[in-house]
Amino acid sequence: NDVVSRVAMLPANKRLRGKILLFIEHPESSTPALWFSVYILFLIVSSIVVFLLEREKHVAWIREIDGNVWFGIEILCSATFTVEYLARVAVRNVLGDVQIWRFLLKPEMLCDALAIVPFYADLVAGEAAGTSVFKVLRVFRLVRLLRVFRLGRFAWGMRLMTVAVQKSFQALWILIFWLAVGTLWFSSALYYFEKLACPPYDDLEPGYFFDHSERCSESSDGFDPAPPHYLCCDAHGSPLDLLSISGAFWWSMVTMCTVGFGDARPRTKQGYVVGSASMMCGILLIALPVAIVSSKFQETYQTMEEPGEQPHKRQAKKKPTPGDSAVGNGDFDVMARAAAEQEKKSTTQSLQKRLARVPMTTEQVNVIQNLVHMMENLHEMEMEMRTMTAKEETRSRQIQDQFGSVLALVRQALSSKSKVIS
Repeated sequence: NDVVSRVAMLPANKRLRGKILLFIEHPESSTPALWFSVYILFLIVSSIVVFLLEREKHVAWIREIDGNVWFGIEILCSATFTVEYLARVAVRNVLGDVQIWRFLLKPEMLCDALAIVPFYADLVAGEAAGTSVFKVLRVFRLVRLLRVFRLGRFAWGMRLMTVAVQKSFQALWILIFWLAVGTLWFSSALYYFEKLACPPYDDLEPGYFFDHSERCSESSDGFDPAPPHYLCCDAHGSPLDLLSISGAFWWSMVTMCTVGFGDARPRTKQGYVVGSASMMCGILLIALPVAIVSSKFQETYQTMEEPGEQPHKRQAKKKPTPGDSAVGNGDFDVMARAAAEQEKKSTTQSLQKRLARVPMTTEQVNVIQNLVHMMENLHEMEMEMRTMTAKEETRSRQIQDQFGSVLALVRQALSSKSKVIS
């Protein structure tokens, strides 16, 4: 609504570009804009399905489809994506001055560009595209699936995840750093501990390695079947499962993340000790930062609640209960909340009118809206505290009145008893 009002207040020479902005960027602004977003989503899914089906050459009915059909669908999708991309670039500065290079370097714009480039690269390269690096670029077409989050309520969820990850960046960086340190340390430890079980070739017969390799090729447990049952190793004295420290990185990573594919594993008892320590440390390293990320996500969720749900929740909180009337405070509660609602409404309308006259980017508008919601929550908390204070004062007065009544009755009873005794 804020963007629509700002576009409505644009001068005549910018109003057409503003309407184009609403049409391609804000599906909730009108029914045609919503249908255009659905059409774009359909093309995204269609282009990905075509990309996958083209590679299913072993399916008979797919092989019978003419190649021009796939190419025609590709032309339609790429042309639509190109027109939309250029339109977004053209209307980037309608509501504020946005430098073109900063706009083009946004993640969503980079994804769109990477999704369009492979088609034109194939056209330019011609027949050579099938054997060149341009063919790899077509994989980036899958990135366009991220645009599904722009539709309706999914946009809010995408912003929620983005802000939560940004707030948790420090914890995630600590996690990555310690995982890298742990991977290096445990990979080195496992390599050298496993290497202790390799045959000492320098102390054995010259032809022992060839016999050892032949026997190990038939071994099922990774050890030489002949006594003294050395670990199967290469000519450099490295275990066949872990030929180097860098080769053990994969094992260390999947072990610390408690995945354990089993393609590489320790064979000796000392290797089992290193693997156990790796698993325990991996659980601790992952659990601690994940708790921080979870708390940041909950904090972000509470801060960025959907505006459509907030009025309902606030209204539910403000319904008077029978207990309020029982203490004689219902009238004050209703009047105070009505006054607060009127004040909040007038303040919000005044602020929206002022903001509509100021050219701002979408990010700045989102920040200001979040600040307004925070101010509204603070104002509501203040009014609730005032209401609670008034209730407590009313209860105190009632208790004092009741206590005074009890004292009066006690005095009256005592005076009547004294008269009877006298």
